[in-house]
Order: sequence, then structure tokens, then C-alpha cells
Amino acid sequence: MKYTATVEFEDAHGKPQEPLTYILDLSIRYSLLSITEYRTHDAAKALREISKTLKETRSDLKGEFYRRRQVESADGSIVPE
Repeated sequence: MKYTATVEFEDAHGKPQEPLTYILDLSIRYSLLSITEYRTHDAAKALREISKTLKETRSDLKGEFYRRRQVESADGSIVPE
């Protein structure tokens, strides 16, 4: 349930101001949409997942770096595989 409202007004001297348009979404009020509230526990869980992902990525990058160093030619350029 959405409505668009336009507010037209004048300043203290009677000069018209630019109208303001707002969208009024009443879906939440009528339980058509729901809101998920996250707590500290959820944030801690997400941070653990981020940490795990970063550790895996770091490990993958280290492995790739080591592999590339192993295939370097004598002149320092990387030998195509």
C-alpha cells in the first residue's frame, strides 16, 4: 500500500517554494512486509564468517604466490603454463 504525497508551501514572505514529494509506504503498518531485527549475536556470527573467508582467501593467495615463484624462469619472468 503506497501513496505519493506532494507538499506545496510558501516561505514567511509568501514566496512559493519548490514542492516536496514523498512516498508513503504503509505496507509495514499493515503487516504486508516484515522487518528483520539483528542483534549482537548475529553481528558476531557474521564477523566470524568474514574472518573465516579472509583466512581462506589469504591462504589461497599465498599458495598462488608460491606457485608462481616456482615457475619463474632464470631471468625473472613468469613462464606461461
